Amino acid sequence: MKRLTGFMGLVLLVTTIVGTLTYSQSTYTKAENQMIEFANKKMEQIYSVKIDKNNLRYSIGEQVQKNKLKKIQDKSNSEVVAITATNLEKLKKGNVLSYSFKYDFKDKKVISHDLKFLK
Repeated sequence: MKRLTGFMGLVLLVTTIVGTLTYSQSTYTKAENQMIEFANKKMEQIYSVKIDKNNLRYSIGEQVQKNKLKKIQDKSNSEVVAITATNLEKLKKGNVLSYSFKYDFKDKKVISHDLKFLK
């Protein structure tokens, strides 16, 4: 279990770094913006927290193979979607630092989720 948690943390870190380096608000497609809204809502429900979309930077992709993601073009065609979010601006006690979220739209279920906040 510790190995899995460590591995998930590493994947989150790498994805966040890559996503942050290529970040630009205008680069999100309509489908990606819909996915961000969906993931934020689900994470708010699961963890009973308030997520401010504007304070987070996102990395989003459709899983096409075990370790391979592609850019989301159309939400309706996506099966498994992975999203990571990182807060790089407002680091205050109680704020969400980062989260990872993976959802299967075909089976309509959450595959995995993790949230970190500043204590």
